Amino acid sequence: MLNIHLRVKGPAEDIQGLKEAVAMALEPLGEVRVVSVTVEVPEQIQFEL
Repeated sequence: MLNIHLRVKGPAEDIQGLKEAVAMALEPLGEVRVVSVTVEVPEQIQFEL
């Protein structure tokens, strides 16, 4: 078994389509299953008054 971790810089709204596109692209190499998907939210600067 081979585990591949990808980091994609793109909008979080496209996560479902991106997950499926990656799985379909790798499918000719063998059985593909998406194990987990996480979204990193960029930290925003906060000012205290």
